[in-house]
Amino acid sequence: MKSLSAGDLSIDVLHEDAASPVQLVWSGKSNHRRPSEVLDPFLQEALDVAASGGAPIELLLNRMEFMNSLTIASLVYLIRTAIDRGVGVTLVYASQVRWQRLSFEALKLFETSTMDHEPARGRFRLRAI
Repeated sequence: MKSLSAGDLSIDVLHEDAASPVQLVWSGKSNHRRPSEVLDPFLQEALDVAASGGAPIELLLNRMEFMNSLTIASLVYLIRTAIDRGVGVTLVYASQVRWQRLSFEALKLFETSTMDHEPARGRFRLRAI
């Protein structure tokens, strides 16, 4: 799987072998008018790679300078799809950056909610650094 560069956004892919986590290291700004056009196929590929090896996905977002709400929608889509497919997702963010704390702490509901009566606990995790 190749890294992604789209405008001001870069996502580096770190994945050593099939069983290791698929790490997506985000940096820059996600300010595209329709980020789903770029992000959804990329995130779907990452999910497919992770699922085929039984590996989790780690979204390392702590280096992001800015992310619009439409980008958050793509992340929510990934989280929901991963939960449905039984793939673990960890989202790492910078707790000292106000917009990151406010944006990503809202995703805690995926840690404790149920979807289709399947417990999501343990499949999605937020980690503040």
